[in-house]
Amino acid sequence: MKLTEKQVTRVRLNGRTYRINTAHTAVLAALQLFVRNDMNDADKFSCACKVLVKTPVWGMSVDDKALLLNEVLKVLFPDPPKESKLPVFDFEQDAEYIVAGFQQAYNINLMKTVLPWCEFLALMKGLPDSTRMSQIIELRAK
Repeated sequence: MKLTEKQVTRVRLNGRTYRINTAHTAVLAALQLFVRNDMNDADKFSCACKVLVKTPVWGMSVDDKALLLNEVLKVLFPDPPKESKLPVFDFEQDAEYIVAGFQQAYNINLMKTVLPWCEFLALMKGLPDSTRMSQIIELRAK
């Protein structure tokens, strides 16, 4: 995230521009898709495109959808996390603590407010030590 740059909301693939949905709710929904065991990759890619790509992708091959999603994920996660043995938080498992932390620290109700993904991540990283979510992250990191 750079304060001097506008948030990227489009990606290009094969000479075509695609508008992307950067809402934190959309990104979290797509991340949930990727870890499902009851769907094949083609279905995951199709569903993730419906959630994350505002431009229609009708008739696009599975391989092109995978390439498009790769470009979208590069925008959403420009600095991918370094591999660690155990994750220090899980968006799904820790949802109630994340919601509580945002309410406590920023007076933002994530159940009613949709944030751009980059803003959501910045606020998540900046949760103060006084929030339960921050304490959980600290405990798991040890």
